[in-house]
Amino acid sequence: MPTTWALIADAAKANIFQYQGPNNPLKLIHSMEHQNKLTQDLISSERGRTSGPGNGQRAAMEPSTDPHEHEKAVFARELSQYLEKHVDSVDRLVVAAAPKFLGELRQKISKRVNAKIDGVLDKDLTNIPEIELPKHLSAVLNIG
Repeated sequence: MPTTWALIADAAKANIFQYQGPNNPLKLIHSMEHQNKLTQDLISSERGRTSGPGNGQRAAMEPSTDPHEHEKAVFARELSQYLEKHVDSVDRLVVAAAPKFLGELRQKISKRVNAKIDGVLDKDLTNIPEIELPKHLSAVLNIG
């Protein structure tokens, strides 16, 4: 029987379960969390300044990237690095992730990991009790 991992993730947490076929429960093998920081902790207290178009005028600069979006990208990168490190331990990978985070994750996942992905569900299942996950994953896990 091939080794199948099910990745359940959102922008703040991820659980990886091993699926060992019908009549076997999903087995949690790894969990990751990314601390969601408050906005004031993510940005400096003073915005940068730039010279304005007029004589001696200065204007405050807005951050070029939303700090929360940056944190999502950081977590997606950490998760993709974990998957890359363990890609040889798995035959297939199914991914269920919150839609926005799924897009971020797809940008970070390597070609080797992507080649193992056999099913994708763009749905946030991180708050679903573990016992109910097979019901939600049946289509992507090919559970009879």
